[in-house]
Amino acid sequence: MLPRIPVPTQRLFKVSLLQASQNHSRQLRNMESNLHLLYPGAQIRALYEDEENPLTWYEAVVEAEEIRVNEWDVRKYTVTFPEYGNREIVAIGEIEVGAGTVEELPLATMDDVMAREREASSTGSKQKGSVRGLMQSMATGATGSKRQRDVTDEVSDKKKKRKKKKKKMNDEKAHSMYTLLVKGGGREENKQEPISVS
Repeated sequence: MLPRIPVPTQRLFKVSLLQASQNHSRQLRNMESNLHLLYPGAQIRALYEDEENPLTWYEAVVEAEEIRVNEWDVRKYTVTFPEYGNREIVAIGEIEVGAGTVEELPLATMDDVMAREREASSTGSKQKGSVRGLMQSMATGATGSKRQRDVTDEVSDKKKKRKKKKKKMNDEKAHSMYTLLVKGGGREENKQEPISVS
């Protein structure tokens, strides 16, 4: 049996998951309505972190869109952070376009995770502190978009249909096995002649 993951480590992981969820929501929003605003020279805000600095929003300028190898690859942009002069490649979900300052932009924090854990424990959720519970609350919670909830529901419906189809196939197999073994399948070659003892 593996040892339990320490609570502080779990919470750091949950912060990363929450930030990934926010980035995904932002990516969908940017893909739907903000692509025309991501041209070379555009003033934006972008997320950046390294070994010395935690994840933070910074003012940035778009230089160019990166070439995608496949159409399903995430759009990425080369940006420059004028305050520091460095150049980075960031995904479209790590970019915020529009009015506002870097201080006003959402960033996943330990406080958010703690609040979600308290909310889950107060509602009596079976998965109150688990990573799965956090992921489900992110997929259907207040911060999740309607599109995310629709996708989650669609995946759930597909899983239910597959499960039902598999059960039906198993039932049919069991019935055919029963027919062959117990009833002899109605074939003459499966019926045995009585053995006579003389």
